[in-house]
Amino acid sequence: MVGDLEGVSHADLTSESADSQLGQLTSRKVRNSTCSRCNGDKRHSLPAPSIIDRVLGRGRGVLEDIATILEWPTQYHRTVAAARGIYLSQPEGSPTWAGVLSSRRLDLGFAHWWLGSDLS
Repeated sequence: MVGDLEGVSHADLTSESADSQLGQLTSRKVRNSTCSRCNGDKRHSLPAPSIIDRVLGRGRGVLEDIATILEWPTQYHRTVAAARGIYLSQPEGSPTWAGVLSSRRLDLGFAHWWLGSDLS
């Protein structure tokens, strides 16, 4: 994930204020770095499905705008399909990362839209 962006943290990019901050990012040189606090805490865990819901739920346009700023290629439908395949292949109850010092057991009993076969 994007680390410190001259005062805008990667956590801010998933918050509700991210849309207003997106404009700020275009006027700054974005550094591609990682947050060692978050990455050290993840311990090779997948993000909790609620994080995937929040990120993918922001919409393709917003994610493509961020990817353009970062000069990263984006293939939204392939990303959604990959998430579906990865999560459906995990054993129920596997630990997932829900934030710094927070984990959740994988429970796919709740219907996440990105787990369905319709990617439109």
